[in-house]
Amino acid sequence: MPFKTRGATGSAGRPSRARGLGDAKNKILADATLRLSDAFGVLLAQLGLELDQLTARIEQMDAVIHHLVTENEAYRRLTAIPGVGPVTARSGGVGRVPESQEYRTFRQVGLV
Repeated sequence: MPFKTRGATGSAGRPSRARGLGDAKNKILADATLRLSDAFGVLLAQLGLELDQLTARIEQMDAVIHHLVTENEAYRRLTAIPGVGPVTARSGGVGRVPESQEYRTFRQVGLV
């Protein structure tokens, strides 16, 4: 069963919003009727590069999380719950809380 790390992804696992912003940037830069200043065009192009770099970093972390989840039985079981994906499973505290027998109250665990 393939994992879907992000809720709103486009093709190739890229967040839809990021792809939409990149598409909008390309349309703006290609529209000669807008008569953008050179400075604004450069700024928009730089922001586009930054968006591409951030998207690549997100995809790399998604791959790391996917690998961690597939290698851990507890995480895989959590992802079987509807609405729980790899990111939620990985950050859900699995393995962080010691055995309940060690505590007499929720306050000792830090839950209150």
